[in-house]
Amino acid sequence: MCASQDANTRIFLYADDAKIYKVINQLSDQADLQVTLNTVKNWSDEWLLQLNIDKCKMVSYYRKKSFDTQYHILHDDKINILEKLDSINDLGVELGRFGDR
Repeated sequence: MCASQDANTRIFLYADDAKIYKVINQLSDQADLQVTLNTVKNWSDEWLLQLNIDKCKMVSYYRKKSFDTQYHILHDDKINILEKLDSINDLGVELGRFGDR
């Protein structure tokens, strides 16, 4: 799975949780991240490790400008748009954009 991702995308794993990170500077970066999401989904299907689609979320961090990003996961022939969050709680630590709180 990791060999097929582009060099600028990072996947962080802890127990049964994963975070996928990529700096988005242009539209092609968004496409690359979507390809990585598709690869993760295909890998999990192949190994019979079902993703909890309801727990798949998206959060963006930016300093100056943000891209209007939208990502999805195809599951059971349905396109599931990932919910955009302003912050996310990870292992008891709330991660949000600087200045949001």
